[in-house]
Amino acid sequence: MDEERIIHKLSSVIELLNHDTARSIGKPSIRIRYDYDGINNHEEFTILNHDIPRESAESIVSWLRENVKTEDIIHGIKSNQLDVETYDQHRNAA
Repeated sequence: MDEERIIHKLSSVIELLNHDTARSIGKPSIRIRYDYDGINNHEEFTILNHDIPRESAESIVSWLRENVKTEDIIHGIKSNQLDVETYDQHRNAA
């Protein structure tokens, strides 16, 4: 069952894979922080890999702005589950 999501603010870390098309060859993946503010209609991509030159990072961000829609990122988000029992077992084993 699909339910419509209303998201006002979001921060997420995404992995950019197969980024040869984004003109950045040679790295297995690029970590990017994505910040979205639906109230102020603002989004921002920040490259987290410190070893990527600034010019390359700017090129990647430009590619992301031109090609990736906010909905693509939002719909790909899944929630993680935490099992309290697992934490209790780990704590008792220590």
